[in-house]
Amino acid sequence: MAQSLKTGKQKTLIQGGTFARYLPPGYLLFAKGETVIAVPFDAKKVEVTGAAIPVLDAVAAFPQDGVSQFAISGNGTFAFLPSSFIASEQKLVSVDRKSNIQIIHDKLNLHGGLRVSPEGKRIAFGMSEAGRPPDVFVADLSRGLLSRVTHGPGTNFNPVWTPDGKKLLYTSERPIFEIYRKSADGSGTEEPFLISSNDKYALSISPDGKTLLFSTSDPVTQGDLWTTALTDPKNGKSFVASSFNDTAGAISPNGRWVAYQSDDTGQPEVYVIGFPAGENRVQVSTNGGSEPVWSRDGKELFYRWGNKLMEVPVQNGDNFSASAVHVVLEAAFVRTVDFGVPSYDVSPDGQRFYFVQEASDNSHEARLNFMVNWPEELKHNVPAHARQ
Repeated sequence: MAQSLKTGKQKTLIQGGTFARYLPPGYLLFAKGETVIAVPFDAKKVEVTGAAIPVLDAVAAFPQDGVSQFAISGNGTFAFLPSSFIASEQKLVSVDRKSNIQIIHDKLNLHGGLRVSPEGKRIAFGMSEAGRPPDVFVADLSRGLLSRVTHGPGTNFNPVWTPDGKKLLYTSERPIFEIYRKSADGSGTEEPFLISSNDKYALSISPDGKTLLFSTSDPVTQGDLWTTALTDPKNGKSFVASSFNDTAGAISPNGRWVAYQSDDTGQPEVYVIGFPAGENRVQVSTNGGSEPVWSRDGKELFYRWGNKLMEVPVQNGDNFSASAVHVVLEAAFVRTVDFGVPSYDVSPDGQRFYFVQEASDNSHEARLNFMVNWPEELKHNVPAHARQ
C-alpha cells in the first residue's frame, strides 16, 4: 500500500508504507509489515529529505488490513504492541474430499500463501519462528521434515515453484516488497529477481517455465497483474490493469488461460481470461469468490468463498467454458490471500487439499511496550547520512 500525504498542491508519496505518523523533530515514521521505518521529512515543504531507515522490528501488524500497532504521543513516548501478540499457533493439514483432516505439522506460525511442489511431495510457505520475521520454509510430506530456505534479512513469504521444482521465487520486504529467487533446497545464495519502486508479489509461472505472472500495487489502479520473462525480468508487461483490485492470478496447466480475482462487481469474483493476449474474459464464480487454484490436469478450477471450497468443472482448450459450481468441503481454515498467493493448494491427483488450521487453544496475551524520549532515541539510531 502506498501512503500519500497532501498539503495544498504539494504531495509526497511513500511507496509501500502504511499508516505514516509525523514526529516533531523532523521524521516521518511508517510501517512495512512488522518493521517501523523512519524517514527525514520537511513538514513545511511536505517532502522527504533523506533515505528511509528501519528503526524497530517485531511490531504487530494485522495482515488483514495492514494496520501497524504503534503510536507516538506529543511528549515523545513511543508505544507499540509486539508481533508476538498476533502470532497464533497453527497446523498444516491435508483434507480429502470427504472432509477427513490429517495433521502434517503443528505448532506453526505461517505467513502468506502456500504452494505444493510440481511432483507433489513438498509444500513451500512463509513461517515465523520465535518472533522473528517470516522466512520461506519447505515441508517434506514423505519424511515430515521442515527445511529453511531463506535467512532474512527481510520478511520472506509467498513462495512460487519453478516447473522443475528446483527453485522458488518469493516476496521479500526490503522495505519495498520485491521478488527474489533461490534454490528450493536452501543451498547457494539468493538473487534479486524483480526490483522496482512498486510492491510486487510472485503469483504463477507458466508451464514452459518462461513467464512469471505477478501482481503489483499502484496508487491509482490498485492491484494489477503483470507478466515478465524469467530470463529478462526488467521488461515486464501489463496483463490485467483496471481501476479495480485484480490479483491472485494463476496460469492454467496448459498455459492458455489465467484465473484471477477482481472486485469490479463490488465484491471479489473469480474470472478466467486468455493468456498471454488477455482476451475472452469469463466470470466463473456466481456469488463471490477468491483464491482460484487449478487442478493439475486443468479440468477443475477451485476457489474459496467464506468457509466453503468451491469446484467448477471446466473446458480450457482453445475456448473456455465452465460448468455448474458445487461445494467440495466447508471448514474454517485460515485465509491469507492479502498478497495474492492462495492460502491453500491441491495435490497433483486432485484428491487432497492442503490448508492452514488455527490451533483450538489459541490465546493472545496483550503486552503494550513503551519507549520514553523516543525523538532523542531516534536521533541516535538513524545514521547521520540518512539525515542529510
